[in-house]
Amino acid sequence: MTDANALFIPHDDIDEPEMTRAALACIDGFTACFNARDLNGMDAHLHFPHVILSGEQLVIWERPGQLPAHFFDTSRAIAVGTTPPIRRSMSCW
Repeated sequence: MTDANALFIPHDDIDEPEMTRAALACIDGFTACFNARDLNGMDAHLHFPHVILSGEQLVIWERPGQLPAHFFDTSRAIAVGTTPPIRRSMSCW
């Protein structure tokens, strides 16, 4: 890419409300798969490589299948099935 600023220039042909709805549907789908303990379904809602910034740690998943099959059995930090609803608002710039 020769002009990094081109990433931030709005395009007239983009339907921002539809893009917002699609993004929220993706989040809902991922959350449903997470609550169902469906690792493959979770991966289906991500783009790869997938970049995660967790606190001060940067994690990059190059491909699907990065979480071990026992992820939900060994994770004490999450309460599976009780993901709180996300507050939503449709505001486009």
